[in-house]
Amino acid sequence: MGLAISKTFIEMMGGSVNVESEYGKGSVFTIVIPMVEGNPSEIRRDEGFCKECSISATGANVLVVDDNEYNLRVALGLLDLFGIDADTASSGKEAIEMILKNDFDIVFMDHMMPEMDGIETTDEIRKLGDKYKKLTIVALTANAIQGSKEMFLANGFDGFISKPIEMSALANILIEWLPPEKIVQKTEAEMDNVKTENEETQGDFWEALGKVEEIDAEIGLRRMNGLKDMYRDNLRLFHEKLKESCDKMTAYMDDEDLKSFSITVHAMKSALASVGAAGLSNIAFRLETASKNNDAEYCAKQFPGFIKRLIYLNEQLSVFFPPEEAVSEKEKGCPEHLRENLERVIEAVDCYDNDTGIEILSKLTAYDFGEEAGGLLENALTALKQYNYDDAKEILERVI
Repeated sequence: MGLAISKTFIEMMGGSVNVESEYGKGSVFTIVIPMVEGNPSEIRRDEGFCKECSISATGANVLVVDDNEYNLRVALGLLDLFGIDADTASSGKEAIEMILKNDFDIVFMDHMMPEMDGIETTDEIRKLGDKYKKLTIVALTANAIQGSKEMFLANGFDGFISKPIEMSALANILIEWLPPEKIVQKTEAEMDNVKTENEETQGDFWEALGKVEEIDAEIGLRRMNGLKDMYRDNLRLFHEKLKESCDKMTAYMDDEDLKSFSITVHAMKSALASVGAAGLSNIAFRLETASKNNDAEYCAKQFPGFIKRLIYLNEQLSVFFPPEEAVSEKEKGCPEHLRENLERVIEAVDCYDNDTGIEILSKLTAYDFGEEAGGLLENALTALKQYNYDDAKEILERVI
């Protein structure tokens, strides 16, 4: 059926689809679509990036519920554009406690959370009765597939927004569900002020970012409604959390905990999409789907390549967002001691002696060998924990 639908779309564009298939080996489908010369004058250029931010709702009481700090801070940043100083909760249990103490106009509820997910939390809220049956609860989901709206409505939600959050969708929800008296139209002067602040961002950053293979900044900017400062801040936060998320996913895979892995890679999928890393986000989606289906074999096969690309992306972003200088509490390390022990680690790597290599590297990271060497040692340790011997050896040789 999928092929029939695809064929129809292709032919509507004046193209064709062919197949070459050999029994027992597989099939190759080739799609040819004619390229039509475009007219630049027909490109719609929207100079008013913030048209969806043309309303203000400073008096609105909003709660955002999400177990992922990155998602929370992105949502807070977007709501701030509407003048909303939202409250946050990092679990279903915490959300219920806050709802009992406050009168919220809207609750944005993450769907995928550990322990008590968004559907279970919403069900508990509705069971409180009275005003809680009428409380506006909007689902936040990175799985906006066909039938999602009906599913959420059937489970007590008033609506849903896909992650990454689009400004237009957020504006529509606010206009639809906030009390009318809490919505104020912004003046042209206020709109111009937002636009002027956004244009102060330097251009060198964007030129350099364009060379990062995994990220398409134009896609990420569209997620942020064209607000460059907000996109840059979110990219910085993404980088800050990336290593921690990689470590979590690796630990869950090592423990064969596919349920926890699914939740973590689900959050990673959304974060990657929000910064414009569409290719990696798609891989995360496939890993999420496989883990939900308990397909451990697929996850074990695909995860190493995925994590390797994430670690490399983290290294690239470190150039843009170096750690803030701080007084090191570590004892100053001796270069000769470092070289001697790195050679021992490389010998262990060559013998596939993972335990010895990890033990030596863990001890080395307790010393201060400088910012650059310290970061590389951490990356080598992570690679070794993931049994990526080639990557570990390459990093160690760079340190030497």
